[in-house]
Amino acid sequence: MLDLFTTKPILTVDAIRDNPWNAVTLPLPKRPSRLLVILAFYAADYCRVSEGLIVEAARRLRYVPPGWRPRTCQPDIHEVSENRAHAADIRCEEIDDVCLKLFGVPVEALDDI
Repeated sequence: MLDLFTTKPILTVDAIRDNPWNAVTLPLPKRPSRLLVILAFYAADYCRVSEGLIVEAARRLRYVPPGWRPRTCQPDIHEVSENRAHAADIRCEEIDDVCLKLFGVPVEALDDI
């Protein structure tokens, strides 16, 4: 969905359903619903955990990204996933802060949608 004033994409439930990485890359609307905050947090958490697993698999050479070749000009095999995991971790913290401001509790304390 587009924000009517900025014409930039903003995070929606459908955007998360289309691609969980949207929770990491798209901004929340100014007044997100409780459901959107919960879904955004858990989608970003999924991205964080998944990329962390890929980092460990790459370090153990159990996963090699398509097209990756060991060269001095390319990042180490795990660095791309490490950066993505870090971005998702930061986003989880940001979403949790929004939840605290809007609802007075961290996301994991919300017991209903």
